[in-house]
Amino acid sequence: PLTEAERQNITPTALAGAMHMPEPNPFVPNNLDMRPQPDMPEPARLPSKANLQAWYMQDTSFGTPRGNFYLSVRSPLANTSPRNAVLTELFVQLADDQLNEYVYPAALAGLNYRIYKHLRGFTIRLEGYSDKQQIFLNDILDRLTALEPTPERFEIAYDNLRRKLENAQQYRPYERTLAEVRKLLLEPYWTEQE
Repeated sequence: PLTEAERQNITPTALAGAMHMPEPNPFVPNNLDMRPQPDMPEPARLPSKANLQAWYMQDTSFGTPRGNFYLSVRSPLANTSPRNAVLTELFVQLADDQLNEYVYPAALAGLNYRIYKHLRGFTIRLEGYSDKQQIFLNDILDRLTALEPTPERFEIAYDNLRRKLENAQQYRPYERTLAEVRKLLLEPYWTEQE
């Protein structure tokens, strides 16, 4: 036990005052009920709107309350030139960087995401418990539309991409072969040098 003199000498620091319990995790699922087994041999197309196509396929084997959700954002400009391809890749890297801290509670609750570039734009993939996926997706989209990276974070993303492109010639032979196959099969496809 501390003596009274020792207790008098202890003063709370600013760090101790800043410590607190974390906020409740909004992504912890409430509904973990098993899903009924549907008779669904193939994906069904949902009612569509202009510039939006939606498909749905429920798992027919396990009925778990988990789901995979893909949102593909396509733009005719995403890959029309090497410059646009690099800008799309930078956007994806900066978005992933800005979302990193936000998605940590979702990952703790069994809900994961991935954002990646493709030939026609980028895709957001959600995977995990489906109960809170809608909330998670809405929050991610809100953050992407308000994306404002700092100059320091932009420089880091730019430098990472520059090094990745410069080091591409040093990839293992099978990786270089796959890159050559993509160049032959995909159009437009830009080499690292371009």
